[in-house]
Amino acid sequence: MTNSPSKRVLMIVTSQSELGDTGLPTGFWLPELTHPYFEVMNAGYTIDIASPKGGNAPIDPFGDPRADITTNPNDLISLGFLAMPAHAEKIQNTFKLSEIDVSAYDAVLLAGGTGAIYDFPNEETIAQIIRQMWEDNKIVAALCHGSSALLNVKLSNGEYLVSGMTVTGFTNAEEAYIKETVTTYEPPVYIEDEFPERGAIFIQGGFHAAFATAAANGRLLTGQNNYSGSAIGRKLVAALTGQPEAQRTIKIVAIDHLLPGATEAKVMALMKEEAELAWRYMKAGVIRENYLRQDGKGAMAVLECSSVAEARSIMNSFPLVKAGLIEFEFIPLGTFTPWRPYSVSLN
Repeated sequence: MTNSPSKRVLMIVTSQSELGDTGLPTGFWLPELTHPYFEVMNAGYTIDIASPKGGNAPIDPFGDPRADITTNPNDLISLGFLAMPAHAEKIQNTFKLSEIDVSAYDAVLLAGGTGAIYDFPNEETIAQIIRQMWEDNKIVAALCHGSSALLNVKLSNGEYLVSGMTVTGFTNAEEAYIKETVTTYEPPVYIEDEFPERGAIFIQGGFHAAFATAAANGRLLTGQNNYSGSAIGRKLVAALTGQPEAQRTIKIVAIDHLLPGATEAKVMALMKEEAELAWRYMKAGVIRENYLRQDGKGAMAVLECSSVAEARSIMNSFPLVKAGLIEFEFIPLGTFTPWRPYSVSLN
């Protein structure tokens, strides 16, 4: 593969075809490849698809609209992709990761599917590609279980790539849903639990919500689940073009209230951890303002989010909430679209 004058995007899918030792088939989730592929292709970019082993990549039948057990039989984007030989051939003959020339690409996107949590986290070739792309000041994107590829990536300075970053991925609640409705398999990685261990700030848009995040000025993109392919695809195009999405955000006031049994001793025991997490959210630009209440004990925060559900998810991650000592009331102030100079005519 050689460099091209147009921007090129590398999309990576799993080679894992079995769900642990259950004997059940797995693979990559087709819409998590095809939906961002559609956004990027329509923007005029060249796309290559690779996998750890190369060759024919396994498609999870639950995500394949042609399969009897599919959960999305009306996925027109995936059906269209499969019907076009020039595109379908790319998943039947994926490039082998070890043969990829990373310098030929401007961005990498790691698609999910349950198979990804088996080979992505500890695949050194994937880690090398992500590290090189990042340190070459390029764009790294990951979707759903594909976000597990980011967990163990360390930069040349020894720090985790995701340290201090706001990220998302497949949530614990969504994992529980799979275990209840598909199989009682035990996932080898719980993404929601693992990201904070690397210093990342994990947020979500709500159960099965189409939700994607952008950190580091749009260079690190993450999508929550299999419904988030188009959302992360649009963010990837925005990052490639340098034209940020005019995404509307909501200013939300979160006011905490002490719950019965919340003694001063119990609250103070968690205050250091509480303050550290608040600072990380402020540094990430999620919490814009933080105040102590003057009318009583407690605090108030002003968040910038896409929804009240996202704000609730963020505040529920705080130690005092988890300990059952406080709860939050949420008041949306209004919806705003960030002003972009290039979109305004002065004539």
